[in-house]
Amino acid sequence: MLHLTLVIRDGLDAQARVYGGTIGRLHSQTGLATYRCEFEDAQRSKLDAVTLENYPRWAEPVALLVARAIERVLTCAHQLPQPHPVQAPRCAGSLGIELNAFHLHRVNWRMRDAAMSVAGHCAALAAPMSPWALAQAALCLQSTGSLVLPALPEPLRPPVYEYEGIAYCRLRDLPLDTRRAYSQLRAGSTYPEIPGSPDARYAWDVQQFINGGH
Repeated sequence: MLHLTLVIRDGLDAQARVYGGTIGRLHSQTGLATYRCEFEDAQRSKLDAVTLENYPRWAEPVALLVARAIERVLTCAHQLPQPHPVQAPRCAGSLGIELNAFHLHRVNWRMRDAAMSVAGHCAALAAPMSPWALAQAALCLQSTGSLVLPALPEPLRPPVYEYEGIAYCRLRDLPLDTRRAYSQLRAGSTYPEIPGSPDARYAWDVQQFINGGH
């Protein structure tokens, strides 16, 4: 399960407002998953959960999964965390993403008037915006350089190689976030010794990981 921590500061000296969220997999099959997305407001009040369906697991950066989950919430207007819109001419925010207590990703941004700055990218935003809308914009800007989410990728199917009857995949063929999460969650697992391929992993294990198995 992904755990989200969103921190907003309206102005340099303002007290931080903290929001939490979770994105948990309900079920998956052949690389496509359905996620349950729950968010909360500054009072830690739970908002109604929404689902994100037919998502291609690990086929893109985890930041875009979270951005799509937030977008799904934003499309349900009655579930949008409306209190405390960000109106200050200057503010800063961050969103941390953890997977089973493993730090997976973080985005930091700054706002000046209606312009957002993230990792060298800048974009004009409509103001005021809800904290989660700001987080979604920051994730998109960081990942794609724009405020527009790309089309969903195809399900992840890494190349399968063979050596002396052993089917294997290579970590280099996986997206960076997928590679990091696999290495963390599969630490201590056995793997094939393939000459010239120190990043070789059993094909069945990689596919099981992508599909959501243990």
